[in-house]
Amino acid sequence: MNKKADKISPMEIKFCMGFVKTNRKGASAAAAGYNKTQSSKTATLLLRKPMILEYIEELKAKLANKGIASAAKVLREVTLLAESNMADYVEFRAGKLKLKSSSELTRDQMSCIRSIEWGKKGLKLKLYDKLEALDKLGRYHDLFNKTTQDNTGSVRFDVHVHKH
Repeated sequence: MNKKADKISPMEIKFCMGFVKTNRKGASAAAAGYNKTQSSKTATLLLRKPMILEYIEELKAKLANKGIASAAKVLREVTLLAESNMADYVEFRAGKLKLKSSSELTRDQMSCIRSIEWGKKGLKLKLYDKLEALDKLGRYHDLFNKTTQDNTGSVRFDVHVHKH
């Protein structure tokens, strides 16, 4: 437990957790075990206590950090799509193109597959759009600082590489 939680009661901790989760003060007080008929009034009084407010802010900060981890996961997934390569999924044997067995693919490689379909010419494998993933990564890393249009109507991006 943390220092702030040590200074408030278990019911107050439960109230804070419920309030951060739902943002409903009366319902959070009732769920924490306070008198249901007085829950709104009790919640108002609890939200005036500095230690309660500090603990709520601490809980919100922890949730925000979980959001950052989630953002990192999204970035990782987009990076996987951007780095995907059809050569990881197929191989040439005796002049023919053959799909690799799913047991040869990693979980990350499997997550890059958009669809597998039977077509007129056999099995059709589609990966997610690599250019779209690269574009998203480029924008995230602010690689495309300027967009200009030349006299032919084509859009040109000035790419800036940042050295670390």
